[in-house]
Amino acid sequence: MKYTNRQKRQLVKEDYNAIAETYVRNCSELDFYKPYIDKFISSLTGKKVLDVGCGHGIFSNYFYQSAFEVTGVDFSKKLLNIAKKNYPKIHFIEEDICDFKSKEKFNGIFLKNVLFHLPDEDIIHIFKNFLKYLEDDGKICILLEIPREEGEQILTEEFDENLKVYYNYLTSDKVESLLKNAGFKIDDNEIVKENKNATIYAFGLMIITASKKL
Repeated sequence: MKYTNRQKRQLVKEDYNAIAETYVRNCSELDFYKPYIDKFISSLTGKKVLDVGCGHGIFSNYFYQSAFEVTGVDFSKKLLNIAKKNYPKIHFIEEDICDFKSKEKFNGIFLKNVLFHLPDEDIIHIFKNFLKYLEDDGKICILLEIPREEGEQILTEEFDENLKVYYNYLTSDKVESLLKNAGFKIDDNEIVKENKNATIYAFGLMIITASKKL
């Protein structure tokens, strides 16, 4: 079956709604990522952060506990219900990031493992939107697992073999290229080879930060 981009995203949405509780039990590790988030936090000049693909809200809450005003956006109703219950003081929005529009401007935009659920065209679309949503000195931080195989695939959900999920596994060079094409300049690109939290289809972690070209 040939999927449209929206159908690919719908497949991901349905998957996360189906595995929400299992996902929360298995994907709530925070300590491993704190040094990279702290480095990002220290580079920001203001206190407004957009957490894209916020899921059940653990990273949104980390920003909140670090004295940031946080907006979390995700399209999984089940994950957001958990986020809203656990972190009632944080502003969460249920929205497909490709349809999301903001009148607010942010000092930082944060994405963890979001891009590998989006086709290239959608990634460029959201990157161009992020340029509009960032303050002139704002930055974007991308945490993304390193793929064992590149490219688009429909794969078996690792938490439920009866489910399928769409992946677009990207190399760090590809992410850099997409950022540059959208109008960002790369500030840093760090590769970590070990990551026990990675999915069975990936390993390690890339940490890419970028800012607006002025």
